[in-house]
Parts: sequence; C-alpha cells; structure tokens
Amino acid sequence: MFYAADRINRIPNMSVISPKGTFYLFVNIKKTGLSSIEASDAILKEAHVLTIPGIAFGDCGEGYLRLACTVGVEKLKEAFDRIEKMDIFKIKGEHHEQ
Repeated sequence: MFYAADRINRIPNMSVISPKGTFYLFVNIKKTGLSSIEASDAILKEAHVLTIPGIAFGDCGEGYLRLACTVGVEKLKEAFDRIEKMDIFKIKGEHHEQ
C-alpha cells in the first residue's frame, strides 16, 4: 500500500495522503480537469484499472478516486505503469510514444 501511495505521488496530476492502516486510497485527481466519473471511466478504458469515482461517496468526494490496493506489488506496478502512460497524467507538452 505504501508502494501505491509512492507511485501515485510520482505521477503528474495525481496525489494521495499516506495511508494510515487501510488498503483503500482516496486519490486526488483534480489537476486532470476531469470529473471523478470521467477519470474513473478513462482509467478503466485505457489502463484497465478499476477505481470508484469519489462522487459515489458524496459531493465532497468529487475530484477524487477510491483505489483498493488488494493485489501484490507486482500487479500494482503493472497497473501504475499503464496509468502513468495515459495522457491525462502527463505534464503538458510531454508526449509518450506507442
């Protein structure tokens, strides 16, 4: 779980507070400019990673995604490698090659 928090905080337009004993992370995605539903849908379609839109937890959850870290580090690494390649998590002007 600490691995996941560290990876999230190294991806542009994502951030999270260090976990305090649960396997859920509430990830701030406000810098993407997308709603939590739009970001969650994009991550599922492009990176094949399931997240829960923060708005599902009430209005104060907008701009966040809930991520459950219930798999091992190797699977988390694969998931974050795919997320990191998404355009919404790139610094403006930075392009990735396919």
